[in-house]
Amino acid sequence: MSTDSAPTPISTTVLAAYAAPNLALAALNFPIFVYLAPFYAAERGLSLEVLGLILISARLLDAVSDPLMGVLSDRWTTRFGRRKIWLALATPLVCLTVWMAMVPPAEVDALYVAFWLSALTLSWTMALTPYLAWGGEIATDYGGRAGVTVWRESAFLIGTLASAAVYARAGGGAAGLEAVALMNDQKFNEGIALPFFGQDAMTAPGPSRLAQKYKVPIVPVSTVRTGPARFRVTIHEPIHQPRTNDLDADLENTVRNINAFLEDRVREQPGQWFWQHRRWPKDAWKAAGVA
Repeated sequence: MSTDSAPTPISTTVLAAYAAPNLALAALNFPIFVYLAPFYAAERGLSLEVLGLILISARLLDAVSDPLMGVLSDRWTTRFGRRKIWLALATPLVCLTVWMAMVPPAEVDALYVAFWLSALTLSWTMALTPYLAWGGEIATDYGGRAGVTVWRESAFLIGTLASAAVYARAGGGAAGLEAVALMNDQKFNEGIALPFFGQDAMTAPGPSRLAQKYKVPIVPVSTVRTGPARFRVTIHEPIHQPRTNDLDADLENTVRNINAFLEDRVREQPGQWFWQHRRWPKDAWKAAGVA
């Protein structure tokens, strides 16, 4: 597939309309995975071991529900199309299951949590699987799909950060926000151009900017596959930001250090680094003789 064709012309209105649902889904997704376990453990007396097992089991449903939802979405055609109808059907189910999971009765047991988290996972699949497939149909070429993906994932990031900010200001369950996990090995066209393996690459400054604002360290985490369904997770030494009067320079230095950390991890396990998009600008690929 050629990647040099011009992107499909898509209006900003269409891109914003497509990305909007991901904003809401992200805002709901964040408290489910950050707030629920501390809440049910502290306020409803359930053990963290049981809650962890429930959360993992609920997510394992995706292995079955995602392919089934994909088949249903592909094969059921309505006058509204194949994708939008599922989003419409899933919306009330997502709202109901989120409410039941996050506003439980005073007395609940593990069965209650398992049922509503499983129902939430299924309703989420009903919404998300057709939604992601829809994005691949808005544009048919590499450049156009990359643009659609940027809008969708940017909306998810904004929704996550907004949810985290509201959650933090509310003051409740603060233990759930002692650590926030964010991915930083992503291409971000509006980011900072800094060296990555000797070539400037647009790098997202968001996590570094948050750490700078709240004066907290960045703790890198890496994962290595050690066998079938087996991984080794390593928590590395924190990256401490410089504190000078030049905030922009401090931010750039932090992002540069993060890129250096990623380079080290890739060099250690190059066979485990997988990138779906072109991490460097086209000029860098052409200079390397890659079409």
